[in-house]
Amino acid sequence: LDMPPSLGFHRVADAIVDASTKALALDDGESIELQCRADVVIGALESEPATKTGSLFVTTARVVFSPDDDDNAQPLAMNYQSIALHAVSRADAPYAARGCVYCHIDGGADGAPATERDDDEEDASVEVRFVPHEPTTVDAVFTALSACAELNPDTDDDDDDADDDDTERGGGYYYDEASALADDVDGSIRAALDSYDDKLVMPSADELDALLAQPGRFDDAEA
Repeated sequence: LDMPPSLGFHRVADAIVDASTKALALDDGESIELQCRADVVIGALESEPATKTGSLFVTTARVVFSPDDDDNAQPLAMNYQSIALHAVSRADAPYAARGCVYCHIDGGADGAPATERDDDEEDASVEVRFVPHEPTTVDAVFTALSACAELNPDTDDDDDDADDDDTERGGGYYYDEASALADDVDGSIRAALDSYDDKLVMPSADELDALLAQPGRFDDAEA
């Protein structure tokens, strides 16, 4: 069983084990949360998007669309880390009657209009709409996507959160005394701050007034 690449909505081989019944080949531990007939629309509406009819599978590990317009057409699949955004839309004019699930996909998509392709797949992004044939299924598709996305959190987001937590604890960069002392396990940071305080000598108010009163002290040296 070929799993989808790290990012994007791309063709995969051997995803369907029976072309006549559109049975999906599942990986160990993977289960189908929702299956329905739908159209997939790849690309922004203003860029003449590609539209295909087929079977949509929302599983616990990925999203698969198997087109039925060509028996030899490979299914498209993506993991949940590829879905940057998904929402129910009933405002898109061509699909207002049925509604659709709008997705913003990182990593691009096979079959996207040429104007939306990027040579660097990591930077590519594309709009994808899933349009179930039964209007009542739109909300069910959205709910299934949301539930399964929670089962597959983005590890990069976890790393970012860890970095944020580290910064809040100090992380080597301190913005005030309190954040610095939060990491002061052995008292060395407190000692360093005290040492800096000893070296910092501020003039008294009278001395400061005297300095400011000196004519020409702050004139430009080249003037």
